[in-house]
Amino acid sequence: MTAEEMEYLPNVAVAYMNRARTYQTNGNLDAALADLNKSVAVYPHFSAYQMRGELQRTRGDLHAALADMNKSIELRPGMAFTYIERGVTLMLLGRDDEAEKDFSKVVKEDPEYKTIVDTRRAEAKQQRTKSP
Repeated sequence: MTAEEMEYLPNVAVAYMNRARTYQTNGNLDAALADLNKSVAVYPHFSAYQMRGELQRTRGDLHAALADMNKSIELRPGMAFTYIERGVTLMLLGRDDEAEKDFSKVVKEDPEYKTIVDTRRAEAKQQRTKSP
């Protein structure tokens, strides 16, 4: 593969991510997931895994969501929002101790995230109580 072709791959992956965001906004979760799957296949990028993880969580597939969040963190360990979203997913799975480790890590590294962490934690707790 040429260097020129390699530069093109990330652009294609981003195009799939952008279209997936549009599909998700319009409520077409199946099409959004299909595009995120294509994005990851073309160019495995941390943000595509995070987006797909959030979408998987929305669709109710918490284990797939967690796997994608883990992959996102593996690819880019310093992204606070991925730790927050993984923490939310862990809470929804009933793994509160692990979730709190992610939340604590984020706030310890940057205390300005405390309000966001507190909000997302509360939302996850509320969502968990509404789930059957």
